[in-house]
Parts: sequence; structure tokens; C-alpha cells
Amino acid sequence: MTTFARTLPACIALLLCASTLQAQPSLTFVGAEHPPVPLDAAQQFTVGVDGQIQATCLFQTGSSACRGIGVPSAQPIPSVTLSATGLIQDAQGRFQINAGQQISVVRSVTNNPHVCVATASSGVTGWTDSFSPPASSSVAVQFASAGEATLSLRCFNASGAAGAATQARFVVSGSSSGSCSLPPHPRIRPQGFTEHVRTWPQVFNGFAYPLTQSRPTPVGSFSVTLNQASSPPSAGMYLSIPVTLPADRTLRILTTLVTGTENFPGYTQPRQGNVFVALSPCAGDLRALDPQSSEVFLRCRGMMAESSVSFSSRIFPGQGCHNIPPGPYWLTVMHADPSAPGFGPFTNTCFHGDRCENGFTVDLF
Repeated sequence: MTTFARTLPACIALLLCASTLQAQPSLTFVGAEHPPVPLDAAQQFTVGVDGQIQATCLFQTGSSACRGIGVPSAQPIPSVTLSATGLIQDAQGRFQINAGQQISVVRSVTNNPHVCVATASSGVTGWTDSFSPPASSSVAVQFASAGEATLSLRCFNASGAAGAATQARFVVSGSSSGSCSLPPHPRIRPQGFTEHVRTWPQVFNGFAYPLTQSRPTPVGSFSVTLNQASSPPSAGMYLSIPVTLPADRTLRILTTLVTGTENFPGYTQPRQGNVFVALSPCAGDLRALDPQSSEVFLRCRGMMAESSVSFSSRIFPGQGCHNIPPGPYWLTVMHADPSAPGFGPFTNTCFHGDRCENGFTVDLF
């Protein structure tokens, strides 16, 4: 669709008359030497209150150029590709993300576009409206609320543009990681740390919560990019994974030292360490374990290498990780020890190097 937009208040009346009286409507520029541009009568014609005129022209044969406007350009129209590295796609091709998550969308455009126009669903930030694009660029985009969202991009050059914009579709789940029902605490989403919100399918190789593969899944630095070479250092970062604890159920997490046989695409070099795991109403709850606390969430966390931790909504006597109210929670995973002296954004619990993972196997019973 080729669109004309001009502030032409003097021409509006003339154009409206032409559209209603002629069998073949056309756009005429009064007093100009330019010939009339024939319009597509089957398409809607609008005149905005600001004087902006929008109509669809008839194309030249084999071209997206309007009849009566120059000659078709031999240059191919721009080709657009949108990709989101490290995200899992469902059967409909929609990327799965969590509300509040910031991702990197790569825009690749060929055939020398002059300008690109980007549109997005409401609640999306970071998606530029219009720009003169390089051949490839990366944009940080964030989704504010749950639901379905779409990013669209259409690029133009002298030959026109593709008939429809290229789209990337997303299924946004959960609530924003900024929501928290606990009182403020300096160790909840502390300054200096980078939070990486990841959905269950992203972390566990496409499985829907609470399923995982039969072999342990490497969870840690690798989970951010699903690429060992580009994964961030373990110090100063943590994963926030939304989960739901049903009534009368127990969520058990078993951790192992990775061996490189975890059967996850791209994970070949085992990078071992000790891992901190916590369940909380708040994302990024990095408070240390307190076995004597009256708060159940402080009793249900800790450092593990080859061990397990269970979070249960069942009723059992005594202290421990039981009597947790059913509902939505955040699973925090971090390769640093919040109980260690000097804990901060520059500490990690990797055995070797500055990046590490542990194998996770999960049951809900």
C-alpha cells in the first residue's frame, strides 16, 4: 500500500468531488504540472482533521510505484528480518517472554532502504517509530504487561516496500518482576546486580512449567543467552524465573555439578560451581538463609552443589519449607553466596573461571 500524506487544505474539496463523481478517482495537484495520480477505488480514502490525506494509488505493472509518478525503479524493494536471540518459539512462531523482561531484537534490512517505519503493541518500550536504518541493528525492547504483543517493521526505498510489514510476535506471561508483596529490603533486587528475567521454557529447553528434560538442565550464566561464548559473568547477576505453587503440592529442585552431558544445544563445556536458590513473592530476593526466621521464604533457600530443596504448600508440623501459601512466585538462581563475608556484585561461587552453571532437575508432586 502506497500512502500519500500532504497538508493540502485547498485541495481537499476538489479531491472529495473527484472521488465521488468519477468512475476512476484520482489525486490532482491543483496548479502543478504533475499529472493526476489514479487511486484504488476499492480502498478507503480519508482526510484527517489535521489536513493529512491518506489514499491508495494504483500501481505500475510489476512494481509498487504509483502510476503517473516517474518510472519503476530497477532496485529491489527492501527485505526485512526480525530475530530475538535466545528466546524459545511456540508452535505458532511466537516468542515466549515474561512481563518486565528486556530483550534484544535484531533488525536486518537489505536492498538499501531509505527509511523504516516501526510499530508495536501497547505496553512495548524501546521500539523506535521511524529511522534511517543501517544494514543491521540491535534494539533493547521491554514488555510491560502479560498478553500477546507484536513488533512490526516496514522499510522503503525508491522501488517502494513490501506489501505488508514484517512482524515478530510475542506471548508475554507472568507479572512484572517489579511487583513484590514483602517489605522493602536492601537485598531484594539490590543495586549493582543485573536481573535476567527468564521464562521456564527459556531455561528448560522449551519445556512448559513444571516439566524438564530427563537429564539435568544447565542453569546459570548459560541461561541468559543460551550460548556459552556470549554468556555474561556470573558475578553481579541472577536469574528470576516465574513459577506457580499449586495447593497441596511440592516443588522439588535437585541440583548437580554439570558434566557437559546435560543434552542442551550449545552446552558442551562444563563450568561448575555452587548455586544459590530461593523461592519468594519477589524477584531478585537475595537475602541469605535464616533457618530460625518466622518468615517461611527465608527458611526455604540456600547454597547447593549436589543437593535438593523443596517448596511445599502442604501442611506439615515444625519449621521448614512447608505451609507456603499457593500462588505465583519467583525462583531466584544466583552463583554467589549472600551469606559470605564481602558478598556483592563482584563475587561468585564458580569453581574455575567467572562463569558457571549447575544441573537442575525439577519435580512437582
